[in-house]
Amino acid sequence: MSVDPAKDQYESGEQVTLTATATVGWRFTGWQGDLSGSTNPATLVMNADKSVTAVFVQDEPDLFVLAVQVQGQGSVSVDPAKDQYESGEQVTLTATASQGWRFMNWQGDLSGNTNPATLQMNADKSVTAVFRQVGPSQMEILQQPSESTAGSALVPAPAVKLSDDLGSPISGSSISVSLNNNTFTSGSSATIATNEDGEAVFDNLIIETAATGYRITFDSDVQDAPVVQSDPFDIRAAAPVAENSTADVTDGTAGEQTLIQITVRDQFDNPVAGTADQLRVGVSGANSASPVVIETSVQGRYSAVYTPASAGTDQIAIEFSGTPISGSPYTSTVSSGAAESIEMISGNNQNGRINQELDAPFVVRVVDKSGNPVAGVTVQFTITDTPLGAIGQRMSNTSATTNTDGLASSRLTLGSMPGEYQVVASAGDVGSVTFRARAELLPPSLLTIVQQPASTVAGTSIDPAPSVRVTDSENNPVEGVAIIVSLNGGEFSDGSTTEVISGANGISGFGNLVINAAASGYTLTFSSLVSGLADVTTQSFTVRAAAGDPASSIAVVPDGVAGQETSIIIRVEDAYGNPTGNASDLTVDVAGKNEDNLSVNDLDNPGEFIAEYKPETAGTDVITIRLLGVEISGSPYSSVVSPADVDPSDSTVDADPEELKVGETSTVTIVLRDKYQNLISGFAAADFVVSFDGVASAGPVSETSVAGTYQFEVTSDTPGEVEVYVTAGGIALDDNPEIEFLPEISYSLGMYIQPENSKVNQPVIGPPAVRLTSDAGSVVSGIPVTVRERGGQPIASGTLTVNTNADGIARFTDLVFSVRGRYQLEFTAPLDGPINSRSFQVSP
Repeated sequence: MSVDPAKDQYESGEQVTLTATATVGWRFTGWQGDLSGSTNPATLVMNADKSVTAVFVQDEPDLFVLAVQVQGQGSVSVDPAKDQYESGEQVTLTATASQGWRFMNWQGDLSGNTNPATLQMNADKSVTAVFRQVGPSQMEILQQPSESTAGSALVPAPAVKLSDDLGSPISGSSISVSLNNNTFTSGSSATIATNEDGEAVFDNLIIETAATGYRITFDSDVQDAPVVQSDPFDIRAAAPVAENSTADVTDGTAGEQTLIQITVRDQFDNPVAGTADQLRVGVSGANSASPVVIETSVQGRYSAVYTPASAGTDQIAIEFSGTPISGSPYTSTVSSGAAESIEMISGNNQNGRINQELDAPFVVRVVDKSGNPVAGVTVQFTITDTPLGAIGQRMSNTSATTNTDGLASSRLTLGSMPGEYQVVASAGDVGSVTFRARAELLPPSLLTIVQQPASTVAGTSIDPAPSVRVTDSENNPVEGVAIIVSLNGGEFSDGSTTEVISGANGISGFGNLVINAAASGYTLTFSSLVSGLADVTTQSFTVRAAAGDPASSIAVVPDGVAGQETSIIIRVEDAYGNPTGNASDLTVDVAGKNEDNLSVNDLDNPGEFIAEYKPETAGTDVITIRLLGVEISGSPYSSVVSPADVDPSDSTVDADPEELKVGETSTVTIVLRDKYQNLISGFAAADFVVSFDGVASAGPVSETSVAGTYQFEVTSDTPGEVEVYVTAGGIALDDNPEIEFLPEISYSLGMYIQPENSKVNQPVIGPPAVRLTSDAGSVVSGIPVTVRERGGQPIASGTLTVNTNADGIARFTDLVFSVRGRYQLEFTAPLDGPINSRSFQVSP
């Protein structure tokens, strides 16, 4: 223990610092005596003799525990082996693996794989020795093969790695490869030793056969190493070689497709796909073509087709990228196709005398569908039609076989009757052709009517169709004579057939003669340009009008007058302008200001009809006219209905005001109506006569903007009553309003009782009242006073105009407001006002 300051004696109040210092193995625990506690250093105040003891205790040594565990199968030895260790003591741990196991590393308070390992004990410690069972060697593929080209080394080069169970590389081991399909080419390096990294890279593996789904199997000379197999990969064909490519070309048939099959191969005879654009096929010889080459679904197989039209030999040249393939050019022999059709070559439409052989034979050719002649086909010649009664007709041969040009022929001898003979040349299912020949007699000499015309309808063909017959001098029918028809009394419509050639029976039928104009007394005349053939004329016949045509029918619809008949004239025509129709086929409907369904009646002229109605309401009517339910041309029509004459009792005359001072003006309003209440406009001032019973003067009468309403002004300087008389258009009106002109009087309007605050839907309290007094101060009675809300708000109910009583007062006792608010009343008399009340509140 040290004392500072160190003295034998100390003055009173002097401070002394004491510091306790323990020796090794001891520790200071506190003060005793005149100093307590364990503060070190400590201060002591000398105010008396003092005695202080520093207390030290001896330290005990630190002891630590070591716990050792094993993970796996093995043991750990500890040197020295104790239950406890002093601080800083060194301990050696040695791990020993069991059979088939390997020491891996330390865990816990010791790490790494140093064995034996040293541990310093400076705390309790726990150490685990980790052992792992020894496993087999491993082989893994480092580089998978991918699609490569036949005859070239695989790229990328397949590679594997061989390692022991701890992942350490195994070098110097032999790795061999094999294929699941086909084999590597000779010269491929199929066995390689692993390098120092345990890797074997196969950079010289070559496969010549193109195929899909190849796999490589890797095997090593390490007994426990696994055998591994690569992912599937493909070998594609190498570049195509024209000399290794071939074709299969078949012989062809005209009109049918010839198939050309081409196989493109590389130098290893692998079929090569995707080269259709580099192949060219050219056909020459009997046919010429450049068929397009397309790729088939078979690897390396391509096809081209062409359809030869001509029989013969074709040369098929096939090139790949400009170089002929093996065997090119190829040959295809084209044969004629099967007999497809028979065609007429010569001999048709000959003319000859009866019982004579024709000058030329009937010749046909049999061809395939491409037009190539077909030999060896049997053709039958058969007489199929002759004039009635003909005998002796025959063929030189009834059958013939086609020659190398496909031709066959036979000659006809005509029979005993004039007219047309028909011969059919047929070749079984191939088909047939028909030859015609005519046997001629004498020239035509007579024209007779076979069918007379009958009454018919305009715009349709004459029915039955008129016809005439041409015969020779022996009454035989003559074919081929042009007969012309003309109409007496009119014209045929456009499109009518007026010239017809006589047929085999000598008859010319006119089935398309159309007449549009309806009339009677028509006749037809038939004539010919053949010399000596006289004209003939039919009996007379009638053409009737066709059905009425709405589009060709019209009406005349006049404007009307209220109360008077409006006559509508309708003319119905067919599509050709002929008057026609029946009243029952027509409907007339009136809509608009007036509505009616009118009956239709006949007029004297054909096709003319009348419908009438009597409108009462002025305005525009819409007239819809239908023929057989369809509106006619111009429908709907319009008819403007004018008012009737002025009706004195239905017209009105009013004056406003009816009471006023002399010198002031009253407006007289006239409303003119007919007896149907139609307003009448359009009167001028000259159409009115105004007169008075009394002294007054009137201004001119003029029509206002309101239809049928007219006004003029009346004034007078003389007090008294004036009765007004009005005549409009010469008709005196029944209304005669009276106007009273009052002498000049001056009065004023004043509030008598002000309105008070009131309730909704109850009379205004007061009640409000005004008083009328003259300038002399006397009351004025009998004067109307009108009230309104000054702001324009509605007064729900009540009397709004009240005459002043004998005291000159007008009381408004029943004014009601239905909406809460603040209001102000405004009062007006004829000669004074307005005046305003004070405002008041209306509340619920």
